[in-house]
Amino acid sequence: EVPEGVTVRDREPLPKESTLSIVIPAYREADTIEATLRRVAQAASWPSRCEVIVVDAGGGDDTLPIVRRLKKELDFDIQITTSTGGRGPAVAAGAAKAKGQALLVLHADTLLPYAFDDRIIEALGANYACCFRFAVDRTQIHWKGLLRWLRLVPFEVMDRTVFIRSGFFQLPFGDQAIACRKTTYAALGGFDELARAPMLEDYLLVQKLRRLGKALGARCITQLGAPARCHPRRWLARP
Repeated sequence: EVPEGVTVRDREPLPKESTLSIVIPAYREADTIEATLRRVAQAASWPSRCEVIVVDAGGGDDTLPIVRRLKKELDFDIQITTSTGGRGPAVAAGAAKAKGQALLVLHADTLLPYAFDDRIIEALGANYACCFRFAVDRTQIHWKGLLRWLRLVPFEVMDRTVFIRSGFFQLPFGDQAIACRKTTYAALGGFDELARAPMLEDYLLVQKLRRLGKALGARCITQLGAPARCHPRRWLARP
C-alpha cells in the first residue's frame, strides 16, 4: 500500500535552484565534525542552494564550539539546534527546521563527493530517494607496508558487498548519505515513527522505501556512482 502523502509528483524533476537541506545528527563528534563540514562547503557545486543543520544530541563535548567557529569562518549556511533521545529525534529535529524540498541525512563522520548537490537534485527528479556508493576513508588508515595492505583487504570486500546490497537489494546503510524529498520523509513517518527511534532510524526509513517500491513495482532508491567516504573508526577501535 502506498502511504498517504506519497504521489507521483515526488518523482518529478526538481528545479536546479532547489534548496538542499543537509541534516547532521551529532553526538560527541568533536573529532570528525570539522572535516565533515569543511568537505560540505568545499564539495558543493552550488553552495548558495545548500543549508546545513547540525543537531547536537547532548554529548557534552566540543562539538558545538567547533560548529559555532566554523559557522563564522565558512561562507556557508550553517544552523544549529539540539535534541535528546537518540538519532531518530535528532534527524527529525533537523528536518523540522529544513527549508529545502530535498533532505539529506549526513553522518558526522562521512565525507561527501564533489558536486553532491547536483547529483542529489538530479536523482530526486527521477526517484523517491537516493544514496551514494559506500566507501571507507582510506586516508584514516595509517599503517604502512604489509600491515596496511592486510588492513585494507576487509574494507575492499566491504565496499563491494555493500554496493551489491544497496543496488540489488535496495538496502543502503545510513553511512551512504540517504536523501529524499522532505514530503517523502514526512509521508514515511519521519516526524512520527522514525522520530521516536533512538537508533536505526535509517534502517526504518530504508524499509519503508522498500515497501513503497514493492507497492509501486519499482525500485525507489537510486544508488549514485560517487562514493560517500565514512571514517573507519568503528572498525579500527580496539576492544
